[in-house]
Amino acid sequence: MKTLIADSGGTNTDWCLIDEEGVKNFFVTESYHPNNWGNNFFNNIKRFWSDFDCNSINLYFFGAGCLSSSHSEKLVYHFELLEFNSVKVNSDLHAAAYCTLGAKNGTVAILGTGSVLFSWENSEVENIIGGKGHLEEDEGSGYYFGKIILSAYLQNKLSEEQLTTLKSQCLDVASIEITNKYDVARIASQLSSNKLLFKKYHLQNFQLFARKHIFKNKRFNLQIVGSYGTNHIDYLKQELSKVNVVIEQVVDKPISLLVEQRHLFID
Repeated sequence: MKTLIADSGGTNTDWCLIDEEGVKNFFVTESYHPNNWGNNFFNNIKRFWSDFDCNSINLYFFGAGCLSSSHSEKLVYHFELLEFNSVKVNSDLHAAAYCTLGAKNGTVAILGTGSVLFSWENSEVENIIGGKGHLEEDEGSGYYFGKIILSAYLQNKLSEEQLTTLKSQCLDVASIEITNKYDVARIASQLSSNKLLFKKYHLQNFQLFARKHIFKNKRFNLQIVGSYGTNHIDYLKQELSKVNVVIEQVVDKPISLLVEQRHLFID
């Protein structure tokens, strides 16, 4: 029997299919976030998985938005329609904890398209702060950085150099709406090679994350997962050191480490 492991964030889904000999095949698809669900989405994944022998595969899926039982159950239903041999769906928070802490207790922050902070206790997700969606408590994320930049652009607060760079890297910036999660979050990746020029705004983003998410008066080690936090780790360390938080581990994409830790969640 083959094993398929997936980690799905707000932007895309990383997969690893492991065959009976242990050979690993990694690939990437669109995000399976609940915001994308609809008839077109489920028809598209039906066509995609028709090329696989699904009934010979045990699926372990970790997805953003799947901490909600209603979301996880709906995704299980649609995966079962594809005739996978077995299906288990859990949240991307579980994936982040498995890949950084394994069976140890600790604290993890996901700083990607969105942001969330949580405790990992006895292999369970506890004490969640944030993670309520891009319109609420998403400080420290790629989306929130894009929101800060877009607001500064609309209020004519960017320097001439910043404005020129923004327009050259984000050709459609004038048409982006601040409520469009993915277009706004994409600004962070588009400006990633110019992070020094926009340092002020990255620091502002992480300062807000520390202010609203970090446990008050509690010194602890923190695991960081996600592309935005990884790409701007120096600025993140600068702000978190002010609140006695030590970054212990940084992981851009969990999938490889998640595969290594599969003994923790595969029966």
